[in-house]
Amino acid sequence: MTFAAGTMVASGPYLKRLSHLDDLGLGQAVATCILVFASYTVTNVAVLCSMSSLLGGLYRRATKGPGDSISMYCLPYLIQGFVVFLLLISGMLLISEDPFTGVTQSKYIRLAGSASLLSFVRRT
Repeated sequence: MTFAAGTMVASGPYLKRLSHLDDLGLGQAVATCILVFASYTVTNVAVLCSMSSLLGGLYRRATKGPGDSISMYCLPYLIQGFVVFLLLISGMLLISEDPFTGVTQSKYIRLAGSASLLSFVRRT
């Protein structure tokens, strides 16, 4: 769902709409914020990294057999995925000053795919 939102929904018009909050009602402002959070490249890839890391961690725990409570291990996997995201973003900022201007769908797919894969297979 998150990947589809990042691929199919252009966040530019919604970001422009947020610059004029006075013209929006409360419901429209909240809906626009949710759409921007779900479709903007930076936040979208952060969520993808966290979810991929969580799925990878749950898969590793499931293949090891029954153990402790699974809810106890969810937060570290989410944090681990977010750290992978931060490493990717810091690397991108070293290469380019503004890496998120003019992001096309093909660039987004490459970024989101590689970030998700790194988060999924990352071992602690």
